[in-house]
Amino acid sequence: MTVAEKERVVAEGDWRKAPFRHAEFLPVDLDLKRDADGTIRLTTNHPYQPIDGNLARAFLAMAEKKGDAPALAERDEGGEWKPTSFRELARNVRGAAQWMIDHLPPRGVLVIMAENSVAVATMTFAAFVTGRILCPVSPAYGIAGGDHARLRHVFAKVKPAAIFLDPKAPYAKALQEIGADCQIISTDPSVFGNAVAFADVIVTEPTEAVDEAVAAVDPSATGSYMITSGSTGLPKVVEQSLDALAANTAQGIGLIGRAAGWDDEMLDWLPWHHAAGASVLRAGLMLGGTLHIDSGKPAPGLFERSIDNLRSKSVAYFKTCRSATPCWSMRWIATKSCATPSSRRCG
Repeated sequence: MTVAEKERVVAEGDWRKAPFRHAEFLPVDLDLKRDADGTIRLTTNHPYQPIDGNLARAFLAMAEKKGDAPALAERDEGGEWKPTSFRELARNVRGAAQWMIDHLPPRGVLVIMAENSVAVATMTFAAFVTGRILCPVSPAYGIAGGDHARLRHVFAKVKPAAIFLDPKAPYAKALQEIGADCQIISTDPSVFGNAVAFADVIVTEPTEAVDEAVAAVDPSATGSYMITSGSTGLPKVVEQSLDALAANTAQGIGLIGRAAGWDDEMLDWLPWHHAAGASVLRAGLMLGGTLHIDSGKPAPGLFERSIDNLRSKSVAYFKTCRSATPCWSMRWIATKSCATPSSRRCG
């Protein structure tokens, strides 16, 4: 879309005249079979491209290939996008992995209770490198009042060796009230007292132990605990192998194709403690895309932040939950401003 075209669409105020790019969905190529009992079986003829179940090895290989290309980006305090390259992210992951090898027991559980950030991505893949079990939980568990029943329940079930948190006073209070006995890591340890600074974790000098840990990863073993929503009671802990996570990514690629833009530029707000959000982080880092972390969400005072981010980054695919009324939001963007091409697909 040329500058003149953008100016024309903005001047006319008609979103219906904004051009659209091809979404690059896979062509429909199905094999149809009918069984004698009337069952219809549909099989895609597109070849399935497996993803390495050793997610650490897959990410580090992609980081070696992409080098200084941006892997992740988040807004800084001044509101500007601050990119983190694949090279820098891989170095920090290896440093955090060495710290885990030095300080956490083998197969120890790392709980993460924090909003999406480069720091969270670093700790996530460091856990994959070292064979520690990742357990992301909703930040709401540490903010909700009362007796913190859900957080207490999760800690009793998974018995974490360490927890990474955003530096928030309610989190510190929650950990104290449930009697948490594990190593605390945060970008600002002063909030928690006896905690380790994330900055100190990532500057740990990697040794051969990190490469040995990557080689020793068992993709069939439990690599992550997914915490269910707990809509019918206390949340359940679901074991997930790295093979299962890799298969999920490969199946997503097989169904959506390049339309998802996982190897291109992405913008996403879905939380990484949720299966959908975590899948975007994994796919982006393993396929070499650039994920812009959207700190907005479909909530009062935050939805506008997502709208602004969508204005600044023209992405091929944007998925959200139904409460965000995505088609309305796309119309709102195109009507109010066409600073970027409006060729987005709501997911």
